[in-house]
This record gives sequence, C-alpha cells and structure tokens, in this order.
Amino acid sequence: MSLRLPFLGINFLLVWLPGLSALWSTELRTLEALSPTQFTDEVLVDGQSDQGFLRMNSFVDLQQSGPLQLETLRLGGARSSDVGFFLEGIPLGSEALGPTDLREAFPAGLESIQILRGSYLPLSSYSQGQVHLRMRRDESRRLNLGYGSFHWRLVELEAENVAFSYQASENDFFVESDSGRTRQQGYGAKRIALRSRFEFQNLELIHQLTYTRAESGQGFGTETASPLLGAKGRLKDWRWTAWIAGRQQQLLIDGSSNWSLRAGQRIERIWILRPQHSLEMSFETRQDQLWNQDFESPFRSSSDLVLGWLWTPSSGNLIQSRLKTDWISDLNTKAWSLQPQVGGRHALNEAARFLWNISITSLAPDFYDLYTENQGEFFEFVPNPELKRETKLSADMGVEFQISEQLRWRQILKVSRTWDLIQKSVLIDEDLNRYQAQNSQGLASQQSLESQVNWTGERFHLKLQHRYLISLADGFRNPYTPEHQITLLPHFSLMDSWSLKLPLWIRSPITTRTDEGGQIGWQYDLGLESRLSWRNWEFQMQVFNLLRWKRRDNPFQALPEETWFQTQLRLQF
Repeated sequence: MSLRLPFLGINFLLVWLPGLSALWSTELRTLEALSPTQFTDEVLVDGQSDQGFLRMNSFVDLQQSGPLQLETLRLGGARSSDVGFFLEGIPLGSEALGPTDLREAFPAGLESIQILRGSYLPLSSYSQGQVHLRMRRDESRRLNLGYGSFHWRLVELEAENVAFSYQASENDFFVESDSGRTRQQGYGAKRIALRSRFEFQNLELIHQLTYTRAESGQGFGTETASPLLGAKGRLKDWRWTAWIAGRQQQLLIDGSSNWSLRAGQRIERIWILRPQHSLEMSFETRQDQLWNQDFESPFRSSSDLVLGWLWTPSSGNLIQSRLKTDWISDLNTKAWSLQPQVGGRHALNEAARFLWNISITSLAPDFYDLYTENQGEFFEFVPNPELKRETKLSADMGVEFQISEQLRWRQILKVSRTWDLIQKSVLIDEDLNRYQAQNSQGLASQQSLESQVNWTGERFHLKLQHRYLISLADGFRNPYTPEHQITLLPHFSLMDSWSLKLPLWIRSPITTRTDEGGQIGWQYDLGLESRLSWRNWEFQMQVFNLLRWKRRDNPFQALPEETWFQTQLRLQF
C-alpha cells in the first residue's frame, strides 16, 4: 500500500501497515536520513539557477545584498549558524568555515532540495534546520543562458555526471546616502563552479570546485576558492561517507589571505530487530584548522556518536528517540555534551497526522567565534577563550490535514529556550568599530506559530503561509526579526506551455541593532515569474520588487530599491 503526503512532498510506504522494513528502506535508509517526525518541505529545482527556489519555500528568510550576493539563510527564524547544508550527505560547512555561504551551494545540476525544520534533526550538528541538496541522476544534457538587471549574466552546462556554472553581476543599484539617493559604485560579484559525480559499483565520488569574487565598494571585498572531494560507499550492511575540503580567502583591499582545511568521516547502520522495532547508529569524526600569515588556530578534532530507536506500536503510530554525544577538542569548558531527542508521528484519522518533537541540543562555538574579531571589512585572529557552548531546549508540534484532494493545511507550534546564547558580532569597542562573538548573559527564547494552506485547482495553485514569531535575547527582541511574516504564492497555468507566479512577501516592522537605534516599518515585496516552454526549449522571466520597496534584510548591505529582472533561456537535449 502506498500513501502520498503532498504537503511533505515525499512518498511513504507502509504508513498504515503494521510492518516497518519498507518504511525504513524508503524513508531512512539513505545517507541523507530524514526523520519521519520532522516537518519537511521539498523543492524541485526544475532548472532554476538562482535562489528563487528557496525564496518561494515555506518560512525561508534570505539575507542578500543583490541578485547574486546571497549570503545567509534562516529557516523559521533560526540563525544562519543553526542551519546546515549537505550535498548528498556531505556537509558544505564546518567549524572552521562558520555559516555556509549560499553562493557555494551551487544549485546548478541539482534534482531537488529537501528542507528540514524543527527541533529534531538527523545529521544534527545543526539544531534548527538542514538543507539537503540532491544531484540529478538522468542522462539528459542542459544548456542555460541568463541575462538581467545590474549586468547579471549566467552560463550553465550540465551533462549526466558533470555540471558547470558561471554567474556575474554588477550591483550598481541606487542606495540612500548622506549625499542623497546615489547609485553605488564598485560593487559586483562573480562565481565559477564545477561539479562532478561518478559511480563505480558500491562507490560514489563527488567533486566540487567553486571560485567567488565579491566586491563591496572602495576596493573592499573577498576572493575565495573552495575545493571539495567526497566519497560514499557501502561495506556489507554499513554505509560510509568521507570528505575533505579547503578554502582560501583573500581580502582585495590589502591582499592578505586566510586558509582553512576540513575533513570528515561518517559510518552508519540500521538494524531491524523486530517488525515494530529498529535501531540505528552513526559515528562521525571531523578535523578542522584555520590559519593566516600571522596566526594558526589549534587543530580541532570533533566526533559525534548517535544512537536511535524507532518503534511502531500500532498502525499509523510511530515513536523515534535519539541520543547523541559529541566531543570537541579545543573547548576550555564542556568538551563533552549529551543531547537527547524524542519525537512521534500519529495518524488521527485517514486525513490528519499529528507530529511532535522534543530535544536538548548543545551548540559549540565555531572557529570564527573562537578565534576572530571583526573591524569593519577586516577581521583578525584574536583568541576568544571565554566563549562557551550554548544549550537549547526545543519543542515543536503540529497537525497536517489533507482536507480534500485540492486542499491541504498545516499548523505548527514551536518553542525554544536557550542558555548562554552565542551572539555573533557583538560591538565591543565603538571607537574602533570592533565586533566579537559573546555569550548572552540572560535567557534567549523563541515562540512561533506557523500556518500553511495549499489549494490546487485544475489550472491554479495557491500557497498561503503565515508565521508569528517572538524572538528574545536578554529580554530584548532580536534585531532584524519580524513578528509576522506572510507569504502568498498564486500559481496560474494559463495553458499547457505557459505558467505565471505572483509571489508576495509581507513582513511586520523590525528593529535594527541596539547600537544603531532604529526601526524599519512594514515591508512588502511583490515579484513575478513567467515561464513559456516549447519542445525542448524554455524561457523564464523573473521580476523582483515590483513595489519598489526599500527592503533591509541584511544590516550591513543595502538592497535594490528599484524593480529588477532576470531572464533565462534553457535547452534540454
């Protein structure tokens, strides 16, 4: 028996049957093991090379500084450092690199993107969200050419096992300054990326090389090269994954460079003990180091051991528990941590399911937190030994309804309490404009209520989402975090070969940093996407900021205050 959960975007077998083997094989027996109790969204990339596929997803906040310079991502209000990116199970970020730069996520050549949100996560170095990138497996070839505002250019080539991408833009849009409304100069970005994937019996090799150049005016900016090599395989009943990656980053203003090296290994296995019981185990080790001409960080070694148990007491009911212990070599306090997690999924009736999760997580500071200090565009290596782990108690629960074949509804409540919150870029010297990571002295908390409605007609699809979020630290609201965020996405299929989307984002007023002392009012962002296909050709046009609103998602970078567009022409052969 097969059951499709459209609001999760994935298929499950045996949800209504008493056995468990098929459930494990379809849902959890992959290196990107997804939790059956987790709130999951799946996005089919469908050839889109920019980050529009994330903008149109549930409760995803992007912080960007132009069409290409996409910096960070937050899921449901979580900080970027709480969100992990995985390419076929291989992490793209690390302790040495800090939050993932989305320009290195490289969407070209991807089949789909699965987004996990909540308090219970499988590859859980990250406590609030994971993004799983899946590569294409078909044999077709694709060519994609793009052009748009701010001299945006795109060239993509994709074959069965290889994908190449080139993007460039000059972000010379208008901004408000002391001298009035002027067009900024010297801003631009460029990215070149190459990805390959090869299979040999039980062995799979994945390679990725990215080069990015981001200019931020007056000679400031960075130039970054990032190679990655990963391997996956199976040895009898065990699955293993290994990777090694590096990064060289150079400051354009003075030519100084910093380097980082990271490696990791993971083994995992699932045992079917009885039809109602299964046991999983994974063990992961990581090695990281960061250095420049004047400083070399300690060699960080870390390891995670995770034991999980899944129990299906009756048809339609499932309980999953997990116990994780991790160890990090270079922490002055609390090198070890113990992190329990438990969750469940229960069928209320044929049309409704109830999901819940509770977890205690311990997040260690990354290398940038422990060893760097920012001063404007520059950062230098300054040890920060007083920084310690943050501890978070999280819980979420929700109900998913399949009201009819056309109408689906999801309601989620999430709460969390954090002790010793690691606050990024805290101002420690106003005269010298110096920032450093520090632990919060008080209690940090988040409460959110999320609603999502999907209605599908013959030639019309509507997605309506609302999130109410209260996020506090030390008794104050976190800056740049709106209480209300509404997303309205109507999708019209005007004919078999022509479709139209009109996404609308609405955000309630937000406060800026306390040292800036200000507030930004309601924000409205209306876009348009039109697609026209003929045989093996497809033309896409995206128009952004039709309302010409002054959006401020990133506290350090301005965003276009004008309407801008991107066009793409694709050929599949």
